[in-house]
Amino acid sequence: MSMSKRILLRTLTLVGLTTSLFGADPLAHPETTGQQYTYLTPISKYNNERFSQQIYNAVRPWIKPCTTFEPGSFIQPWFQIEKGVNTSNNDHKMNGVKNDTLDFVLGAHIPFENSTLIGIALAYDDGNIHFKNGGGSSTLKVWQGALYAAASQPEFYAFGDAIFAGSNGHSRRRIQYDLVNETATSSPSAHHGMVYAEFGLNNYSFNALIQPFIAFEFGWNRCNSITESGTGSLDLQVSDKTTKIFDIYLGSHFTTLLGKTVSISADLAWHHRYGTNTFNIQTRFLSGGPCAFVKGTEIGKDAIEGAVTISTTLCNQFTLFAELAGERWSNFSAISLDLGVSLLW
Repeated sequence: MSMSKRILLRTLTLVGLTTSLFGADPLAHPETTGQQYTYLTPISKYNNERFSQQIYNAVRPWIKPCTTFEPGSFIQPWFQIEKGVNTSNNDHKMNGVKNDTLDFVLGAHIPFENSTLIGIALAYDDGNIHFKNGGGSSTLKVWQGALYAAASQPEFYAFGDAIFAGSNGHSRRRIQYDLVNETATSSPSAHHGMVYAEFGLNNYSFNALIQPFIAFEFGWNRCNSITESGTGSLDLQVSDKTTKIFDIYLGSHFTTLLGKTVSISADLAWHHRYGTNTFNIQTRFLSGGPCAFVKGTEIGKDAIEGAVTISTTLCNQFTLFAELAGERWSNFSAISLDLGVSLLW
């Protein structure tokens, strides 16, 4: 081991012993602590919520109060391709994340009885994650499956889904300190999912459909243990971890038409989180030494979230859409832009 490696290893070990939380007093070189791995759980949750929103957008035209069904008359398949970019930042000198994604979603639903439908959907997501400041990166492939249902009456509607997912990827953690300029690699994987239920009212005002709603979400994520390679004495081992999250939303959907083919939708909600709101991990050097915790993003308990979607139907249920979405927590913020096409047949 070179002298600079010895100094770095000793420094990080002493910090772990004296603070017990890397990040309580943020280091000048957070990439050396494996801080980027603290984002695995939030990214998994983001992918699940993104899939749930894609399903909701597919059934959104069907849960309008004027929609009627003929039970069992047909199966309605749908397909969607979506390209997006999400960037997040926090307020405590922690590294932010930029996530470029390409999604392929296939689903189908069928009326079960009047104004009610059930369906199934599958999704594949190919993501490229860039960790700001630290210079680390990761590719992430996510497979997801879901069962969903929706119902609409003149006065109210309901929507729900259950999502199960698995993800795996390849991560690169750059270590730059003094004379050290090396890259540790690893293959993180996780199993995750969520159950979401939303209940709302239907109200037409000012030529728009306004749907105040309340929603409940339970999510879970199990990150498998991670073992790095490539840097010898500076390689880390990250312990496996299971996280459970319960959220509640209170907000409203707004939908209106511009002409016959352009639809504008807006969503605004207050989001409250119960339980875990900080995503820490436990690490140790493969070369030996004590375990230490690496502090992740402490986002807070409450957030304001919003989205605006513009879509236009060209022909035969072929739709182009663009969506701008954002969220603001007390210590964290994120914004995303998605462009895509969807097809009903």
